[in-house]
Amino acid sequence: MVEAKAVIFDAEEVEDAEERLIEELKALCEALHESSRSELAGLSQDVPEPDWTVVATLRPGLTMERWQEIATRLQLDSWVALPGKKAEFPLLGRLLQRLDQLAHESQHDPLTGLMNRRGFEQLLAVEMERSRRFGTLLSLAILDVDDFKQVNDLYGHPCGDQTLIALAQLLRTRTRKINFQARLGGDELALLLPGNSHLQVQVMLRRLQHQFRSKRFNCSGSTYSLTFSAGVACFQGEPQVSAAQLVRQADQALYEAKRQGKDKTVCAPFHEREGRPSMVSQEEKKALFKSRRKKP
Repeated sequence: MVEAKAVIFDAEEVEDAEERLIEELKALCEALHESSRSELAGLSQDVPEPDWTVVATLRPGLTMERWQEIATRLQLDSWVALPGKKAEFPLLGRLLQRLDQLAHESQHDPLTGLMNRRGFEQLLAVEMERSRRFGTLLSLAILDVDDFKQVNDLYGHPCGDQTLIALAQLLRTRTRKINFQARLGGDELALLLPGNSHLQVQVMLRRLQHQFRSKRFNCSGSTYSLTFSAGVACFQGEPQVSAAQLVRQADQALYEAKRQGKDKTVCAPFHEREGRPSMVSQEEKKALFKSRRKKP
């Protein structure tokens, strides 16, 4: 089977798309080569040459020069790249926008705008692999609004939605840009914090709990305040720990925070890997101990 592959790129350069593109190309190459070997093995000399197959992807963000570098490095000599600009191809531009919209909707929660469970699980797998490769710390925090069912029962579901939107906004605006926020379902939210230890996460969550506790909600003619509990699990590249296990550890810590009286942060047991320096500075430890001495 003879195959020609066409990859169409926008001429604008966006470096963030390159890594994902390379992974897709590698996987696609392997699948196509395996398919070609299987089909060619059953062909005799008398069989006429089969039709050509075109495999295309619309990928904004790469110049032709950058594509040539990738093609050379991955030995994609039989691949063809065609440059395209939205101004020259308006239908292509609208198609790219629609694909971006669908990709965003498939991985984000429509109520809060945060990443949904599907997007979160994919990101968690990537960050855990990064931690395994470089031995860096990765913390996962799972949050749950205390007595959320009572909010829905007493004030109605629109008030419950308002609560979740407010907490999502707090997580989005009061955490670092390299942190990731997600809604796992119901009133359960998550924070993924690359490079953060459990001590750093505790300090941050206590600050967020204070800010959320201080907020007053006005809904259905009533004014009320709420709290949230949090469970934290830490990871440093251990090969035997899976994503499901890390989530389970954070869930168990969250359950313990609820058991202790809610509005608490509890960390799952964690032992830093030997031979690696602690990623918590003395100043951060002092800040943690200082926050513990403060009265709520």
